[in-house]
Amino acid sequence: MTRVIVDAALRTKLHDFHEPLELCDEAGRVLARVVPVANVLEYEPLEREVSDEDYCGNRRELGLEAKPIDYGTSEFTRSLTEHFHRAKRRALGAE
Repeated sequence: MTRVIVDAALRTKLHDFHEPLELCDEAGRVLARVVPVANVLEYEPLEREVSDEDYCGNRRELGLEAKPIDYGTSEFTRSLTEHFHRAKRRALGAE
């Protein structure tokens, strides 16, 4: 990959890379799209809104008791489909 050094003048033209941008030729054709690298230091850490007790209690109420995650793709898909249909039947009052 070729590295381009961005000087202060170019940085200003490119709005200091605060948001994604497109680089176009004189005819307006898009030559490249640039997505700035996120600076994780600008974000505050997320705080949990649900305690472990509440989370586990909600899982038990939904019939999703903690089980070892030892699924292959097909087993995971089947399990997810079953949970979806069970929740749908509950929502429709069929269970």
